Amino acid sequence: MSVLLKVMGVKMTFGGVQALKSVDLELNAGEIVALIGPNGAGKSTLFNVINGQLFAQSGKVIFNGRDITRLSIEKRAALGMGRTFQVVQVFSSMTVQENLEVALYAYRRLHPAKQLNPHASVSSLLELTGLKTLADCSAQTLAYADMKRLDFALALACEPKLLLLDEPAAGVGEEQRHTLIKMAREIACKHHAAVLFTEHSMDTVFSYADRIIVLDRGKIIANGPPKEVQYDPLVIRAYLGSEPVTMSIP
Repeated sequence: MSVLLKVMGVKMTFGGVQALKSVDLELNAGEIVALIGPNGAGKSTLFNVINGQLFAQSGKVIFNGRDITRLSIEKRAALGMGRTFQVVQVFSSMTVQENLEVALYAYRRLHPAKQLNPHASVSSLLELTGLKTLADCSAQTLAYADMKRLDFALALACEPKLLLLDEPAAGVGEEQRHTLIKMAREIACKHHAAVLFTEHSMDTVFSYADRIIVLDRGKIIANGPPKEVQYDPLVIRAYLGSEPVTMSIP
């Protein structure tokens, strides 16, 4: 597998708190990786550094062979980086279709000469995310699970090589949670994209991740396949509790 994302020696400090302590990680194309850890571990800070909302105070972020450490969010999106948020980010006054039209218009402005993938159209995004019957509905009237789907569809509009999903299934029921994560995994496999996601449901994490990275107090304490991570004594002590997690692969 080819390495798509490299984070090397990234440090971030806020006041006297060191949120990230020389973090190193790699993601491969076609891989779905879970980033887990207790509250305050630094997961959102790491996402923000990768996405460009924060610039690393030291270290580098390499995406598809290019140093993007100081690139803006918009330029990272233009290179193929999509993101969803813990709190859904949609245009609530617009319909579902209008939301996607705006996202695609913005992407085409970034790539005026590019021949877009046929999957990058409003109708295909609606079909892909199961929102076709809700196309004319105002985003503010959507059920929360459907709003999560729309947030996901907006992230897909830039034809991402890397999808950053920040608690994509938070606040939805178990069935919808599995549907959303399964959708992300299928897209990663089909389009050879990488997915990095955070999630508090350990059943979801151990069911869908190819690999799990565990962050604790700004440091990576484990990085490996689920069967290894679930028995790692450092992970059990810091996050999982006294007993290993039982996996339930769907």
